[in-house]
Amino acid sequence: MNYKKLKEQSKIILKDRKINIGLLIMWLLGFFVILCGTLKTKNIYGSFVLLILFLLILFFIKCIKSNNLLLNQILSIEKNNALNKTYQAELYYPKVIIQKIPEIRSHASLSPTYYAIKIVDNKNKYYYFLEEPLHHDNRSIDNIIKKFKKKIHIECYENTSIVKTIEGNPFFIHIRHGLLCE
Repeated sequence: MNYKKLKEQSKIILKDRKINIGLLIMWLLGFFVILCGTLKTKNIYGSFVLLILFLLILFFIKCIKSNNLLLNQILSIEKNNALNKTYQAELYYPKVIIQKIPEIRSHASLSPTYYAIKIVDNKNKYYYFLEEPLHHDNRSIDNIIKKFKKKIHIECYENTSIVKTIEGNPFFIHIRHGLLCE
C-alpha cells in the first residue's frame, strides 16, 4: 500500500463518517420531538420508542468513534512515514466482516461494493484494505471468508491496526476489475 491508496481509503471512511453524523442528527431530532410529545401526553408507547431511538443514537456514536479511530491511524502512518515500520501478529480463526462502501440511497443496493475487510480476533480489530473495490459476488465473498478459517499471520503498520500483509503476501486477497482472483 502506498500513500495514494491510504488517501483513497481515508476518503471512503470520511464519507461514512459524514453519513453517520447526518443520521445521528436526524435520530437526535426525532428523539427530542418524541420526548416532548411523551412528556406532554405521558404515553407508555412513547417511552418504548424513545428507548429504541436512544439505542440507535448510541450505535451511530459508536460508528463515528470507530471511523475517527481509523482515520487517526491512517494519519499516523502518513505522519510518521510508517509504510516500512511494521509488527507481526497471529490470529486464530478470526471473524471476518467485509466492509461496504457507504452510500445514501432510498433503497438498498442489490450489488454493493466492498473496500475493506475487518478482521476480529478476540477483542482486537484489524483492517485490511483491498487494493481495488470488490463487486458483490457470493462466491467471492465465501472464498474470502474461507481463507480466514485457519491460523493466519498478519503484518500491521506500526502503532495501528491496519494490515499491510497477510501470510507475508500483500495480495493475499487479489482483486482485479472488481472480481476476486484465485
